[in-house]
Amino acid sequence: MRFVDGFQVRDALTTNAIENGWEMRFKRVCKNQVEASCKKPCKWKCYGSYNNTTGAFMLRRVEFEHTCPRNMRSKIVSANWIAKRYLNVFRLKPDTTVKELRADLVQRFAHDASRWKLYNAKRKIIELLSGSVDEHYGKLRSYVLELMRVDKEGRFEIDVGIGSVFKGIYIGFSGLRMGFMMGCRRVIGLDGAFLKTYLGGAILTAVGSDGNNQIFPIAWAVVQAENEVNWKWILSILAEDLNLGEGVGITVISDQQKGLENAVKEFIPLAEHRNCARHVYSNLKKTHKGPTLKSLFWEVVRSTYVEEYLISFLHENVESYVNEYYTLEKYKLAHSFGIPPLNGENMWPEAEGYKVTPPPAKKMPGRPKKMRKRDPLEKDPSRPHKLRKTCAMTCQRCLQQGHNTRSCKNDLVAKPSKEKGKPGRPRKVVPVNLQPQARRQRARPQQEHAHRLEHGHTQEHNHRQEHAHVQEHAHRQVHAHRQAKHALRLAEHAHKQAEHAINKHPQDLKHNLA
Repeated sequence: MRFVDGFQVRDALTTNAIENGWEMRFKRVCKNQVEASCKKPCKWKCYGSYNNTTGAFMLRRVEFEHTCPRNMRSKIVSANWIAKRYLNVFRLKPDTTVKELRADLVQRFAHDASRWKLYNAKRKIIELLSGSVDEHYGKLRSYVLELMRVDKEGRFEIDVGIGSVFKGIYIGFSGLRMGFMMGCRRVIGLDGAFLKTYLGGAILTAVGSDGNNQIFPIAWAVVQAENEVNWKWILSILAEDLNLGEGVGITVISDQQKGLENAVKEFIPLAEHRNCARHVYSNLKKTHKGPTLKSLFWEVVRSTYVEEYLISFLHENVESYVNEYYTLEKYKLAHSFGIPPLNGENMWPEAEGYKVTPPPAKKMPGRPKKMRKRDPLEKDPSRPHKLRKTCAMTCQRCLQQGHNTRSCKNDLVAKPSKEKGKPGRPRKVVPVNLQPQARRQRARPQQEHAHRLEHGHTQEHNHRQEHAHVQEHAHRQVHAHRQAKHALRLAEHAHKQAEHAINKHPQDLKHNLA
């Protein structure tokens, strides 16, 4: 096998030894020579050197085969090797934990590294990433010069702070600008999204809508955070680049970000600024819940104008009422301008001035969150059929729901007084059918009752209870019999009074019946 130098051989032998679990060590490593052997009692040896004839590094001698068992705690797996091996993994997923790194090492290489080695490897990875980030930010000025070379009518700007610290970059190709102005409706959507990188940041975009109701990008910018300052910087460039003036005939769609609303009012005050229907509904359903309201809301949103109903009622041609931006000619015109390609990095022009440095990494207080914070009424994607439990916030000042005491602006309401119960443990309710003797028996101490049981009084007590129940049952039957006799006497008396009244006044009875 041929290699460039001894260091490349060392890396190849190290990777091979780790994959097979061999405890290998290097006796000599330099540019022209490599000598390695395995841990005793294994007799494996390897030697390589530079060959002047072929002009390459070659392995000249490999003695014996490995006879050693797999070692899951090999010392050859160093923190430097782990850092180089997992550099791209952390570049794509910076929030990888040490626990995840350890599990991946066990799964891929059957190696169980110590916790301190893994922490040291992660620290080295962060240092390597920060170094590569410095190099990338240092090339931004050359990147902008290359963009300006291939697209001379485009708008490309870098915003830097004190010490040439990066604050933002604006990218606006002339082809996208011309396509929007000549083939798209005068509707601009403004929104931002977080960048999940090592340094974070946000990307702010301005998009339009072509004749097929598809997204048409206009311009975008990468900034440190989505705030009012950055939105004003972007809108100032965008209004000048698109000749928006004060915004007459322009419709802006965005979310309810306060900084964005203030920027629109300042630079294009006459534009029709409307909020996205999804954000409006998400705020509306906090106080008005239910599927009925949801269906009615979206029906109103989709009912944009009355003319649609009139056209179908008059049986006229719909195409005569369609705006020109929905025609095929406008659609082709919007997509007729392209984006020019760039040269490779080694062919970029040299930039003057200080190199742009990356912004400082921000570390938020507390433990970093692994999942996005969802809306209280948003379903969990892992469990879409299970609703989340929500609790209503109640103000202790006005006793109304939806806010707390800090943001309460209502008058103070007196809290209703609660009836205080008797202190102590509540007493048990004794059944009514228990006799006084039985209640006394329940109230006696346990020691006295146990004493009676020991002296053989249990049968006598049971006999007395049974006799008392029989007497009570007999008394109840006698009382019921007496009540029945009394009711019968009252019925007979009432019957006699009715007969006496009929015989005494028969004419009055006939008059009443008539």
